[in-house]
Amino acid sequence: RIFGNGVGKSPETPTNLTVKRQQYTLNADISWEKSKKAVGCNILGGIAPDKLYQTRQIWGNDHNLLKIRTSTIGKYFCVIEAFNENRVSGRSEVMSFNFD
Repeated sequence: RIFGNGVGKSPETPTNLTVKRQQYTLNADISWEKSKKAVGCNILGGIAPDKLYQTRQIWGNDHNLLKIRTSTIGKYFCVIEAFNENRVSGRSEVMSFNFD
């Protein structure tokens, strides 16, 4: 929701955020356990835990995989949050990994 909160409850925060590096060093797959009562989720990423400026929005709760492609070598950080018609969940713990 952009303006205010609905009358229902927020979805649970997605859990088990994991990263699997692919053979090509600048590619990775991010996966997570689906959140109950979610319409979708936001995956926020960036170059520092306090600089998560890139957001990927996944609609539907039947997907739990995001393929990341980057041109930047170095450490990368990400978190995930779920949303529904009422609210946005809390964020997961920050996950970090290296593109090298």
